Amino acid sequence: MALSVDYRERGLIEALASVPHTVQTLPVGDLVCVYEEGNTWIAERKRADDLAKSIKTGRWRDQLDRLHATGSRRIFFLVEGDLRSTSMGHESLLGACVNAELRKGSHVIRTMDLEETAAVVRHLVEKGGSCPGLPSSLTPPVAKRKRDADRETCWLRQLMCIPSISERIARKLLDEFGTLPAIQKALAEGGMKKVRIDDRTCLGKARIEKLTYYLAHENSEGQLLRSLGEPSLSPLDCRRPGGQHVPIKQHTAGPRDNGEFNMICSLCGCCV
Repeated sequence: MALSVDYRERGLIEALASVPHTVQTLPVGDLVCVYEEGNTWIAERKRADDLAKSIKTGRWRDQLDRLHATGSRRIFFLVEGDLRSTSMGHESLLGACVNAELRKGSHVIRTMDLEETAAVVRHLVEKGGSCPGLPSSLTPPVAKRKRDADRETCWLRQLMCIPSISERIARKLLDEFGTLPAIQKALAEGGMKKVRIDDRTCLGKARIEKLTYYLAHENSEGQLLRSLGEPSLSPLDCRRPGGQHVPIKQHTAGPRDNGEFNMICSLCGCCV
């Protein structure tokens, strides 16, 4: 048996002092346990307040996808603490736990505190070898973000580069209008006033002004800037031979936000 614990889990590392393990930088998950029989399991530890923050920022969905992309058939979510003590509604947190539990191969285990989490890990190490998992001869793939994404993902990333536009708002805009050029057209024609973010909230004036400034701002001659995705190409367009990309920063928010940035082209959306 080989148990690996991510180096950022300092408290858990101390609590597992009696369990043989190695401390590593894990690409996904907080704990990985591999057995000689060929089984393995992955665990992600979440404090209640951390779970609430991850849901609000959209990192929770990304973490689920990254964990399941490893191919492991045994994924444990160790949710630690009182769900009622966070800034997010209790029902919302319960719903997130249920959704994770319903995904094939994943299980949610609730614990009261760090000490109980460590006790659960000790039981998993002892009994987890009998669970079917990913054969140890296969190295779990590193579930990095796709460098080459489809068009909708590029539009989503570009919208999220705009200040105050979260992933949830960006997705809502694309659900409403379908494409980034359609959003630009609506901004130019003043058709953004009725966009609803949820049952109680519409897209506010401040965000509309931000979107207009970055996506439909007029140039010095009073002409609307060319919509992204239109077929006409300027001489320096990145899609022409010899053309140039126009790089902008895109924050690489993920399950372990390390403050890094990707550079993507504001014209075509590809990574540069």
